[in-house]
Amino acid sequence: MNQRIGLERKGVDSCVNDEVPFLLESLQATGGKAFDILSILAKASCNVLCSVMLGKRYEYDDDTLCRLVKIFSDVYHSSFDNFSLQMFVFAPKSIYIYPFSQSYKKMEKLLEDFEEIINKVITEHEEAFDKEHPRDLMDAFLKIMKEGKDKNFDMEQLRMYIRDIFEGGIETTTNTLNWSLICLLHYPEIQTKLREEIREIVGQSGSVKMSHKDDMPYTNAFIEENLRFVTSTPLGFQHKTNQDAEINGYVIPKDTTVTTNIWAVHNDPKYFDEPEKFKPERFIDEKGNFIKSEHVIAFSVGGRRCMGEHLGRMEIFIFLVSMIQRFEILPDPESKIPDLNVGFNGQTFFPYPYKLIFQEI
Repeated sequence: MNQRIGLERKGVDSCVNDEVPFLLESLQATGGKAFDILSILAKASCNVLCSVMLGKRYEYDDDTLCRLVKIFSDVYHSSFDNFSLQMFVFAPKSIYIYPFSQSYKKMEKLLEDFEEIINKVITEHEEAFDKEHPRDLMDAFLKIMKEGKDKNFDMEQLRMYIRDIFEGGIETTTNTLNWSLICLLHYPEIQTKLREEIREIVGQSGSVKMSHKDDMPYTNAFIEENLRFVTSTPLGFQHKTNQDAEINGYVIPKDTTVTTNIWAVHNDPKYFDEPEKFKPERFIDEKGNFIKSEHVIAFSVGGRRCMGEHLGRMEIFIFLVSMIQRFEILPDPESKIPDLNVGFNGQTFFPYPYKLIFQEI
């Protein structure tokens, strides 16, 4: 569905590029003081989705944007609620058992808040809809729906599609960028090497484009190693078998909930030498070229892989490169740098709260 209505289209990169100045302005406003970057990253990522899906972005202090970010961060950044998401999948009746029942009620309320925001935007889009000039993905969806040629395109599916994009797109991208910054705090020599490559290819003040990516092997290797080393979704997202299946002699019946142990693949010594070490160089060949590994599966694999992978990778590259280009990223001298293998687990693996310093160069 994502390819039919344009999530992979080339013009999406402009939505990411357009957000960069606002992200950098927010970081500059911290004035070189220690701060928690999580909210800024989440707002930048959410705004990209708003631009792509809803046709508009919001100021970082806008009530709608703050509500959208809070809706998902309230679940994913609570260690118990994050864990509860797993429980609801593998033990559905846990929604009736205290304290999981309280977590479930909280999530229901947050989703009601989300639907209230989205229903308002849908109404605005229907009132201004012009089938000859679709403005965004919502318009593209409405156009197919109104043509009536595909029964899968209805209002319920539109709401679920938007919810899936926001639910899967804000926190995963934010989390990956967050872990990337922690990696840079642990390895300042890597940050220096990245900045040298960035300034050689992009310049000291040039705008970062996806067209630069192919000429930046070390940057690509760093991002790939970050995706491998810190697996944001260790067990991926759950799916259900639509027919009986046999894998390595084991029979999985139809309608079984299944999950993928992505962490195990990323840490398998068969595929990665010394997997417990952070080594971007593992993705660089003897000629200095970036070598992508088919065993880095942070976005899963197959037909049910993350439909927002293209957009997510674009955000990670452009946002990260733009930040390193403009700022030296330093640890807060008054607090400990979070460990790369310690955080809270659930549907996603998040670092504990921390502060850092963005020193403008």
